[in-house]
Amino acid sequence: MRLTNIRLKGLTCFPDEVSLDLDAIGPGLVAVVGANGQGKTTLLEAVAAALYLELPSRPGSLYSRAHGKDAYVEASFDPGDVRAAVKINADHRLTEAYLTEGPEALTTGRTREFQEAVQARFGSRESFLASVFAAQNAAGSFLKASKADRKALFVELLGLGRLQELSEDAREEVRGAESELAGLRGQLVSVEAAAEGLPGLFERRADWKVDISNGEIFVEDAKKRHLEAVRCSEQQSGLREKAQVLSVACGVTKRAADAAQRALTSAQKAPRAAKDRAEVALGRLDDALPQAFRDRAVERHLAALESVLKAGREKSAAERRSYDQQVLSLSKGASLLGTVPCRMMPLALTCRLLASAREAHDELHALRYVEPDLDAYGAESRVFAEQEYKRDLEEADAKEAELKTARASITSMGHQDVEIAEAAVAGARAGDDEAHAAWNAAMDELAVAEAAIDGWESPRVGEFAGALKLAESKLQAALVEASRNEAAVEKAEEAERQALKVRAEAYAAETALSEWGILEKALGRDGVQALEIDAAGPAVAGIANELLESCYGPRFSLSFETLREKKSKKGEYVEAFDIQVYDEGVLRTVEDLSGGEKVIVGEALGLALALFNSKQSGVKWATLWRDETAGALDPANAQRYVDMLRRARELGGFHQVIFVSHSEQVWERADARVTVESGQVSVA
Repeated sequence: MRLTNIRLKGLTCFPDEVSLDLDAIGPGLVAVVGANGQGKTTLLEAVAAALYLELPSRPGSLYSRAHGKDAYVEASFDPGDVRAAVKINADHRLTEAYLTEGPEALTTGRTREFQEAVQARFGSRESFLASVFAAQNAAGSFLKASKADRKALFVELLGLGRLQELSEDAREEVRGAESELAGLRGQLVSVEAAAEGLPGLFERRADWKVDISNGEIFVEDAKKRHLEAVRCSEQQSGLREKAQVLSVACGVTKRAADAAQRALTSAQKAPRAAKDRAEVALGRLDDALPQAFRDRAVERHLAALESVLKAGREKSAAERRSYDQQVLSLSKGASLLGTVPCRMMPLALTCRLLASAREAHDELHALRYVEPDLDAYGAESRVFAEQEYKRDLEEADAKEAELKTARASITSMGHQDVEIAEAAVAGARAGDDEAHAAWNAAMDELAVAEAAIDGWESPRVGEFAGALKLAESKLQAALVEASRNEAAVEKAEEAERQALKVRAEAYAAETALSEWGILEKALGRDGVQALEIDAAGPAVAGIANELLESCYGPRFSLSFETLREKKSKKGEYVEAFDIQVYDEGVLRTVEDLSGGEKVIVGEALGLALALFNSKQSGVKWATLWRDETAGALDPANAQRYVDMLRRARELGGFHQVIFVSHSEQVWERADARVTVESGQVSVA
């Protein structure tokens, strides 16, 4: 990286803008000269201010060294036309920093962003000050640096930062693996504890199965007993219901038998009653009706004859009235013959009302014969009476014949009634027998059912139901316990599987931890980095010794002691990173060197680091800066110092070496001279 131009304004003793075009000067040694306080150091340190926002010899923020609102410092580099520009507002104590490459802005003005971009492209400030830039106050000098800073510088020069990043990444992985392993070990303790009882659970599993099997057998047996009891109970209930039905049927058949018996008794009386009724009717026909009819006919005949005889003897008005009244009365009586409904039936012969009506009719008829002539009534009445008597006798004979016919009819009807009654008796007897047979059968069946009920033992349904419930409860408890135990087995098995998995993961984590630990150490400061540093130390020392010998002869030489064997334990080493200086072969410590000797050794070491940096580091500088580094040297050694600068430029292939000097003998040997005076810069 070659510095091509410097521009600044408002910084220390440069109120106005100044610019130094280093490309116009050309290659070689460039001396910066001027009186004290004119700004030589500011001009030289402007490149550090533009890159690292600080003047090396005057630590602190730039706005504390600037004036006004528009101060700035700017450094341009090739290749790539890279420009670092810092704007400073001293009044408001603000700083903006920009890094560009050609037209492209690499940052936005924020200082942190700018610093990160500069670090990536130009390296660290420590590396810059320890190698290519030697400050007036020896700030960042490798000779004055602590052992840790020396080692850190070598890490950067050797490009070991990436190894350190990898080591730190490995360390993070180690932490992660340690954390993961700790978690896995804790988890393993938990899952192993959960899986610890698995063998015992396996041993007890057979007992659970036996308990369940026995429980199922007991439940099945209890179910059978309960079902048998229920079946028996249902059969008994059926028999009881049947017995009740049979009992009711017995009552019904008993009542039916009783009714049949009563019907039989009643039917048995019916034939005799029919015979008796027929005999009574015949007796009445035989005895009562014909004789009464004859008697009434004679009586009528005699009454008529007597009436005629009296009529003949008594022809008075009284008889006429009697006659008329008799006719009227007989007319009323005779009128019944046309209205009575039973007049045409056989029983009409026995009806006295009809007999009276007939008598009235006959008498009325007889009276009408005597009505025309009462005087002749006697003789005619006798003839008429005889005729009437004869006719009555004939009528009586006819009635007698009719009576015989009625008798025969009544006799026949009586026989029929008897036969019907006897048939009813036979039917009633058969019904009675059937009813009694049904009753007897129902009674027999009822007796059988009651005997069966009495002979059966109580089915004990409730007892067996309780036993079944108890067996089912025990089985359910066994199943629940088995389920719980199976769940425990599954949980333990899962824990065992998890334990295997966790063991595998723990083994993998242990392996990873071991590997990452090895990688961390291998890539860390005590590993490959230490080996690289151990190898680099002689290389840097060799370059420094070459510079010293070429300029100062064989008097001075130096070496690096990066490791020192422990006095307390042979074979073990600790980091040292000491600089060993030999003066004509005699080992001297850095602290024992004089000021001039320290300058010679320190500059040889710094230039060696710059040369080494240009070869090893990712940042290849083409410019070196030295600020009054030869001030403590006597004229002879100062001359040799200039020779050492040229030798360093040749060895490193640097474009320019810019240095500040107050010694005319020194700056006269430079290839170009930059004069700083009164805030202005000129090139000669």
